[in-house]
This record gives sequence, structure tokens and C-alpha cells, in this order.
Amino acid sequence: YSRFSDFYEENMCGDLEYEAPNRIKEQLDRYFDAGAERNALELGCGTGLAGKVIRPCAGHLTGIDLSPEMVAKCRTHGDLYDTLQVAEITAFLADANARGAEYDLIIACDTLIYFGDLRQVIEPGSTVLKSGGRLIFTVEKGDMAPFRLTDSGRYSHTKHHIREVAADAGLEVIGLEKGFLRYEYGEPVAGLVATLGK
Repeated sequence: YSRFSDFYEENMCGDLEYEAPNRIKEQLDRYFDAGAERNALELGCGTGLAGKVIRPCAGHLTGIDLSPEMVAKCRTHGDLYDTLQVAEITAFLADANARGAEYDLIIACDTLIYFGDLRQVIEPGSTVLKSGGRLIFTVEKGDMAPFRLTDSGRYSHTKHHIREVAADAGLEVIGLEKGFLRYEYGEPVAGLVATLGK
């Protein structure tokens, strides 16, 4: 993604008709009580496309991404994020847990498609989620349980896998819906958007 940072937004919003942030917004509107005291974390913030829908929901927004170039692009959006950090997701969550950090809201928009078993992120994510908090994410919809590496190099996941991982992490599945994420090679990419609660 470092190579694509300069034209990422144009490509996603133009050619691919990227809708994943809108799926996140729908879940936020339905299942999250926004407020100035809310502390939010976005995993895999990219250039900040989802940050634009998360920002109105929280008084403090932290964004992390593995790509320094994506984080640099994110900084050009001014005050969209209060804190930006180059970090690998699982390492960041382990460190956040060790520091005793807690979040009211954790978002992963088109990020968990790079993980097979979602336990890698959901379980450590649950440890830094406040009681009453929400973990909202999108994945590509799969039909082969529990997850599968597709020809695109991304993983698809089933509803069953999401429910199982949530239960193992002590989280409740509040919302789990199908939704269009974007186009790829002219074909719509079917996704799942999940809201888990603690």
C-alpha cells in the first residue's frame, strides 16, 4: 500500500466505487452512541477515508496503519485524527492492553481482509474495548467456512466464523449484515459488516 498512497483515494472512490466507509457509518448510526467523551481507534486507517465517518462520533480518534506513506497522507487531512501511528495491528493492541488503554469504539474498515482467523485481532481487540463499547468491521463475504484466501490475495470470511470468534472473545454480535463494499474488475464485491458489543 505504500506504493499506492498517492492515488489510493482517487482509485478507491472513483474507479472502485468504494462503499465500505458508508457501511461502517450505517452501523455507527444504528448501534453507537456518539459523544465528545468517546475514545475511538481505527485499525488500518489508510488515508483516512473511514476516519471521515468516525470523527463525528468521538472526542478522540486514534488511527494506526502499517504503511508510513498512508499515515503521512492521512496527516494531510488536518485534524481528522488526534493521534496517528505507524504500527502493526496485533502489536499495537498488545501494547495498548499492557498500557491499560481502553476504547469506546474500535473500527476496522476493509482491514481484516488481510487476516485469516479473525481471532488474531478480535480477541486482543476485546481486551482494550470498554464495557458497553463497540467493535465494528467489514470483511469480504465467504461461503467456505471458516475463512479462505482468495485469488485476490485477501481473505473472505463467513458469518459463522464471525459469530464463533465473537463468542470466544466474550463479545455479543449486535449486527451482522451483508453489504456491497466496492467493485473489482467490474464485479461487485459482497461483504459483511459486523458490530460486536462488550
